[in-house]
Amino acid sequence: MSVMDHKEGEIKKKKKWYKEAAKGGDVNAVVNLANLYEEAGNIKEAKTWYEIGARKGNKKAIDKLEKLKKGE
Repeated sequence: MSVMDHKEGEIKKKKKWYKEAAKGGDVNAVVNLANLYEEAGNIKEAKTWYEIGARKGNKKAIDKLEKLKKGE
């Protein structure tokens, strides 16, 4: 297994666990999930998760969402 394959596998695991925690109401998991999508270049999905975090009052999600919207 290459380093890249290992890294991709770790990202998939993180996404899975963050989604589980996010669905359970963990706002930090929502923001972490959004960060993973943003880092992967999936801005649409990142915005979706940042919006969820922003609606829950998370300052980081609000700030990141504003920055992404300015970059449109």
